[in-house]
Amino acid sequence: MKPPPAAGPSGQAASERYADVASYRLAPGRPAPGGLPPCPVLMLHGLGGDNGQLRPYAGGDPARTRLAPDLRAHGATMLVGDQEAFTFAGLTADLTALLDRLRFPPSVVVGMSMGAGVALALALDQPSRVRGLVLIRPAWLDTAPPPNLLPLMRAGSLLRRYGSRAGRARFTGSAEYTGVRERSAAAAASLVAQFSAPHAVARSVRLTHLPCSTPFRRLHELSQVPVPSLVIGARADPQHPFEMARIWASALPASRLLEAPPRDADPAGYHSCLTEASGQFAAALDDGRPGA
Repeated sequence: MKPPPAAGPSGQAASERYADVASYRLAPGRPAPGGLPPCPVLMLHGLGGDNGQLRPYAGGDPARTRLAPDLRAHGATMLVGDQEAFTFAGLTADLTALLDRLRFPPSVVVGMSMGAGVALALALDQPSRVRGLVLIRPAWLDTAPPPNLLPLMRAGSLLRRYGSRAGRARFTGSAEYTGVRERSAAAAASLVAQFSAPHAVARSVRLTHLPCSTPFRRLHELSQVPVPSLVIGARADPQHPFEMARIWASALPASRLLEAPPRDADPAGYHSCLTEASGQFAAALDDGRPGA
């Protein structure tokens, strides 16, 4: 079963508008003369991120074509639009319109957090576009809003009501923030960073509405994703529970679970693990081996 489509013609028009104005980085590959081009990579950032967030995890090979868009109301994509656009179906429709506009070929899709959800929704809705999936720190299952993202929704609500400075003061004095900080300084810092992000107040709708969506209706639908998948999780991450990564990896039929070092305890090891694992996954697909 596919995720619910964006609503009617108005949803399609909104996605076409996104494709018209979206900011993205496109690095055309430069394969060796006579060589086969390696599998392209599509990089999808997390909630509040931008198109540079996953650049280290793009496979590294200059012969590889790489596309990293700023999703709606992120990075240099200024379009916000209606709150109804902030669902996984809406973001997937946006992405599909952009891929059509750029004629981007089937690719390995690397997604982090929100981006992992969009990547999975794309694989369910447009399977011919996806050759493999690298799903980093998933944060959603099939019920919404997930408890792990309630602090993010609280941050968005305070941003919208009180603005950046006063909203941040109220948030850092809240029980939600204290609970996250006690478990992970990195996760707490990422929450506070939402208040100083560019156009934070105007974009607060992304924080309040996207957690109320899900990338799939029911967990068993993941059995319909036949492509090789690598799911990466890390422990001691209250916004991205390792158990969610384990559940995704168990539900995807051609998947492997990789545990990265915790961000707080070993940030260098965490980034090194993601870089190496993503590159190896893409290279395996280039060679015709199962990426997972």
